[in-house]
Amino acid sequence: YNNEQQIATTLDKGLVKIIGIEKENPVYLSPGQKAVLQKNSEKIEITDVDTYPYASWKDGFFIFESDPLGSITRKISRWYNCEIQFAEAELENTKFTGTLRRDTDLGELLNIISQTCAIEFTINQNNTVIISKKY
Repeated sequence: YNNEQQIATTLDKGLVKIIGIEKENPVYLSPGQKAVLQKNSEKIEITDVDTYPYASWKDGFFIFESDPLGSITRKISRWYNCEIQFAEAELENTKFTGTLRRDTDLGELLNIISQTCAIEFTINQNNTVIISKKY
């Protein structure tokens, strides 16, 4: 996505050759590895990962493991075709862990997250979600 600061891919099977924009020094990704390209530096970082959270979309799940709400809401907004805004910017750093079905209604999904993250949300008529701190 154009608005993201990095490009990432995770490999479950096979072998992938990754070439940066400069097309120099390609790297190879093996199963169980994740590559992250920082757009501002062209640096490619390879790490070993459990691929299931990254491939869970194939099975109809969102899997979050101490992910910040800012990252989670970007994924949710793309899936549900809605805009999500934070009333307080610091809420974007709130961590959430859980497995949620992708076919869950948006309101129900946000309700599940709000039960563990001390947040509340409203969905307006324009399908815009406002997330604020629960008092």
